[in-house]
Amino acid sequence: MQIADTHGRIEPPGGIKPAYGIARLRTAIDQSIAANNDIPNSAALLAIRISNMTKVRDLFGDQAAKIVMPEIEKRLKKVLRGTDVLGQLSEDQFAVVLTRCPPEEIPTAGKRFLAAATAARVYIIDGAVEVTISITRIAFPDEGLTSDAVIARAVAGADVIEFDDPTKTQRRIAAERILWA
Repeated sequence: MQIADTHGRIEPPGGIKPAYGIARLRTAIDQSIAANNDIPNSAALLAIRISNMTKVRDLFGDQAAKIVMPEIEKRLKKVLRGTDVLGQLSEDQFAVVLTRCPPEEIPTAGKRFLAAATAARVYIIDGAVEVTISITRIAFPDEGLTSDAVIARAVAGADVIEFDDPTKTQRRIAAERILWA
């Protein structure tokens, strides 16, 4: 059974999975490139990585990641515009294709997704964690840039903007782990 999200897009039961997410993102990027080929940098891809996911796994185990990722996905979906497309790139990274988004609006969009993802702690079996987020932004279409190149640049962290202090949150997670132990 497939489920339509709030924007009418179809996704598999249990949330977006990386293989499905990458295919969804490639299609959205290709469509955006084709539609906006004569308008330079009129779209963008934001790769949203949970920077402290390794620390969360180390402290709380893989089960925590299975709780954190769907919760962050749910929060990101709440701030999508009708034309945005959300997909999962990896075990700790989502991406959003922002269609019709001039370069000067990318930081505002990034802050909107950052605020949504970090709005509250994620409650897991062993306590609560705060996630740290890093966002990579890729503006397109550029001459000769393909969907595979856009995704590769995002995964490589070509243009990362750190909006928060990861060390502060990691110290807080370690302290909470001690409190909940």
